[in-house]
Amino acid sequence: MSTRRIGLAGLLLALALLPFGPAAAEEVKVKDITFATERGDLALRGAGILTYRLVFDVYAAALYLPPEAASSAVLATETPKRLELAYRYEIEQEDFARAAWTVLSEQYEPAVLEALKPSVEALHDAFTAVEPGDRYALIWEPGAEAPLRLTLNGETRYRGDNADLARAYFGIWLSANEPIDAGLRRKLLDE
Repeated sequence: MSTRRIGLAGLLLALALLPFGPAAAEEVKVKDITFATERGDLALRGAGILTYRLVFDVYAAALYLPPEAASSAVLATETPKRLELAYRYEIEQEDFARAAWTVLSEQYEPAVLEALKPSVEALHDAFTAVEPGDRYALIWEPGAEAPLRLTLNGETRYRGDNADLARAYFGIWLSANEPIDAGLRRKLLDE
């Protein structure tokens, strides 16, 4: 074998051993939207696109969990989590509330929804219209004074401590019972 072939084979072998893929990347791309692979102590579990009417990719979503967290514990109050939504279309404030109530009404009995209503409405009041490129993040940090936060482009819009609200609201995307999109849920949980 010629020296040139050995050099090329060695180079190809070295390249094959380099750490490529999600473990080596500092961000991942979902269509044209990038997400960091880590957010503090949380690692990117999965990401996907919410498509409306099979045509409109409304937003890309990314779920961050502790690396050791089981998917079955994703809605547990002791599990820290972060759900980021990066929007591709303009969406009005009232559309957030309408979509959330639609999913929540499919997931919960009316009596449960009635008990959650004041907390859900307080959270909805924190939403504002988004433009393409804007990002909301829903964050649950157990042990914090106000463990539930909603941010828009990094600015805190809501703080609260209602674990039932957190479980219900994260459940819009992550509940096994009628999530907003079952395929997106599987991608977020990397199932």
